[in-house]
Amino acid sequence: MTGRTEPHVHDPVNQRLIISLYMSRIGSDFSSGGTYFFKKNKKINAEKHLDIGDVGIFYATLKHGVDPVRIEKNIQIKNKFTKGRWWCGLYSPESDHRINRNTSSPVKY
Repeated sequence: MTGRTEPHVHDPVNQRLIISLYMSRIGSDFSSGGTYFFKKNKKINAEKHLDIGDVGIFYATLKHGVDPVRIEKNIQIKNKFTKGRWWCGLYSPESDHRINRNTSSPVKY
C-alpha cells in the first residue's frame, strides 16, 4: 500500500484547472485505490473509468483525493518495473519559499 491524499480542493487563484496524465490501469498494474471524486457526498473512484494514456482535466475547486494504492498478490503484473500506479500532475503550485502562499485546502466528506 502506498501514498494517499486526503479530500481537498485547490485555491483557484493560481490554478483554475487540474490536469492529470494516467500511466497505469487499475486491475492490471494495481488492485485498488487511486483518484476519487464526490457525487452527492458519495466517494466515486475515477480509476475504474481510466485507461493508460488518458488525460483528466477538472476544475481546481472540485473536491477530490487519492486513496492508498494496493497491489494484491493475485494480480497478474505484466512488467514488474511498471507495477503500481503511475500518474503525472501537470500543474505548477506556488513555491514553499513564498510567504503566505496559496495551497490546497482539506475538506470533509
